[in-house]
Amino acid sequence: MYANNLNKHSKIGAKQTRNFEQLKSLITQLSVEDNFEDALDEWRETDRYFISNDGEYCICGKKNIHELCIIRNIVTGVTLTVGNCCINHFCETDSRLFFNALRKIDKDITRSANQSLILFAFVNMVFSREEYVFYSEIWRKRNGSLSTDQAEWKIQLNQKLLEAFKVEKLPKGRSY
Repeated sequence: MYANNLNKHSKIGAKQTRNFEQLKSLITQLSVEDNFEDALDEWRETDRYFISNDGEYCICGKKNIHELCIIRNIVTGVTLTVGNCCINHFCETDSRLFFNALRKIDKDITRSANQSLILFAFVNMVFSREEYVFYSEIWRKRNGSLSTDQAEWKIQLNQKLLEAFKVEKLPKGRSY
């Protein structure tokens, strides 16, 4: 399973907004460490979802969030949902690339995923090794240069990506 370490070493100039302060406060409250910088070492990004219907809430207080990242405290076991923007406040992540590729495929099933989405699908066992290797080899090729079989397989894999990561609501047991 994908686990992106949300640690102090990957913090990149987080904005000190009201929403960020609320997120910072909650992360600290739900961690063993009392200091936010140290508490970040306890949290891992474990999943991502694009919610197609009404959005969810981020723990920072923002409403109608569609690009969601799931984080889990490895010490306490607490799991939370944060929006794609909030996770970028304090964690080095490729989630923006992931969601851009997912939206692109959703609009046109023949478009290609990017390395971020392909790797995330493999690490989270959405893609088999064979599917991962195939897509990694063809993702930069133009559709016209693919054989009919390759183009059809790519479309099947794109549908698999949408089924795995684009949902109407968070999967059961995933409403945080």
